[in-house]
Amino acid sequence: MTNRFLNTAVAMALLLAFFLGWYVKGKFVDAALLKAYRDQIEITQLAQKTANDRAAQLESTLAAERQTAKATNSKLEKALAKHPDSFGCKLPADGVQLINDAIAAGNPG
Repeated sequence: MTNRFLNTAVAMALLLAFFLGWYVKGKFVDAALLKAYRDQIEITQLAQKTANDRAAQLESTLAAERQTAKATNSKLEKALAKHPDSFGCKLPADGVQLINDAIAAGNPG
């Protein structure tokens, strides 16, 4: 009877040791996975923050360029309103330059 009890106790102890080892190893594996997931989340958040910062910078640059374009268009519209006939020239820019050079040199033709 003692031998049977001893065998059963040894078997139970081995079984308990097996399951405890499995449980502890599972905890270590879970901890490693959790750390990897947290590291990945941190990397993703950093990348998102960098992208958001860059997008904000681009938005401010775009807003400044829009404001500059708006001011330039406003100046152009005012100039067109003051002198509507001067912008109706049908010559290409090269032709106007040649005529201006000839007039400046005193050689009208």
